[in-house]
Amino acid sequence: MTNDRLTTKNVRTSASHPLRIATLPVGENGGAVGVTFAPGKRQASAMTGIWERDLDEDLNAIRRWGASDLITLIEPHEFIELHIEDLPERTVLHGLRWHGLPITDGAAPDNRFLAPWKALLPTLLQRLDQGKRVVVH
Repeated sequence: MTNDRLTTKNVRTSASHPLRIATLPVGENGGAVGVTFAPGKRQASAMTGIWERDLDEDLNAIRRWGASDLITLIEPHEFIELHIEDLPERTVLHGLRWHGLPITDGAAPDNRFLAPWKALLPTLLQRLDQGKRVVVH
């Protein structure tokens, strides 16, 4: 087997590894918080392997799961590293509300997260109470 065939075989895509969303039910009206990894991520040397995901396919999966909102916890430089610079715009095109609340890996949330979170939390709680679903990555 050549290196090219081995590499192609080991590439993880949205088709070979459909987006999985861990679901945490909230309230009594069907609300839920979903947790997943970055939709559409493309990485040649991730700890978990080679990723070549399709952003639109992953955002469709998030919509099919029933999400109304997508909360992104990655930092600005990670959008570039994961090749998902247009995630905010594409999320809106898929009918989702996008919220960017960056947290540095391995660190406690700072004001880049805390200030917008404080403003967003009442709205999210209301949506969850109404049975809406929110995905966090």
